[in-house]
Amino acid sequence: MKTLTLDGLRKLVRLVLKADTPLTVLGPPGAGKTATCEAIAGELGIGFVSKSLVHCDPTDVIGLPQMANGRTSYLPPDWLPLDGDAKPERGILLLDDVPDAPKAVQASIYELVNNRRVSGHTLKPGWLPIMLGNRSGDLSAAEGLSFALVNRGACVTYCPTAQDAATLAVMLGWADPLPGYLAWSAATGHEHVPNMDKVAEGDYAQPTNRAFGNLSKAVGAGASLDEYACYVGDATAARLYDYVKLLSTLPRMDQILADPGKAPMPDSLGAQYAVAAGVARHVIVDPASAMRLEPYIVRMAVALQTYYRQAVIRSKPSIVVSAGWQKWATGIYV
Repeated sequence: MKTLTLDGLRKLVRLVLKADTPLTVLGPPGAGKTATCEAIAGELGIGFVSKSLVHCDPTDVIGLPQMANGRTSYLPPDWLPLDGDAKPERGILLLDDVPDAPKAVQASIYELVNNRRVSGHTLKPGWLPIMLGNRSGDLSAAEGLSFALVNRGACVTYCPTAQDAATLAVMLGWADPLPGYLAWSAATGHEHVPNMDKVAEGDYAQPTNRAFGNLSKAVGAGASLDEYACYVGDATAARLYDYVKLLSTLPRMDQILADPGKAPMPDSLGAQYAVAAGVARHVIVDPASAMRLEPYIVRMAVALQTYYRQAVIRSKPSIVVSAGWQKWATGIYV
């Protein structure tokens, strides 16, 4: 089965939407499958409905029966985007945790996935079912899926990279210092890989994308650096602490913007990576500032100039058609 990173999944979702074929995305717990699909829907400007099937029984999908004129029909559940309702014209219908769901619930989605119908009700045109789940070997409660169900469309494994985590942090607006930290980690070649041996021993605080997303919420609620380890483990929390200390030595964005040609430039490569990540995040929000910041960027190592430009485009592909970015791009060689 083909393994995709974020860029590959973005392209495949666009393809299956255009081709109107279902998609199954499998991967390890915490990879960020659900959050990634939601972020892609946001990028595309389409609707998004997510339903975790692990908490359902068949009537949550096919609806409850009712009698009328001696016949039985079914009342459709309110979460389904059905033909004629007020939901957007296009969207992703995310059927989550499918391998963890009871077999009867998995059977109840066959018609929905294959024919876009449930108990006589038609799914709204333009809405595509995407099934998500863990694999049976991922220390999860998942079991193998029926080939008859998965064979209804494309099927891939999603294994995001460190750069994908950094991109996801920007796409989902995770709290500081996480976006900059993840970009810095990716740029310096550090991968956040859960230690599954420790998980098997009961140490569940591991640096998954879901854990970073939850940590973002905790940071927004006022979590201290000492509490970061409760979400991502001791080793990652220590690295985050080192990054926060590094930030205190770096030039601020207002200093750089005030005089890009003369603003302080750190000596160490690691610090320059951190600055490049921060500048990239600023340009993602304000593409028009790219040209103003170029005198600062060209003072970095060539590898970091390339990293900065790639980081912007990876995090926000649509930026290449913005007026500010195009005006900047016409004056340089990338």
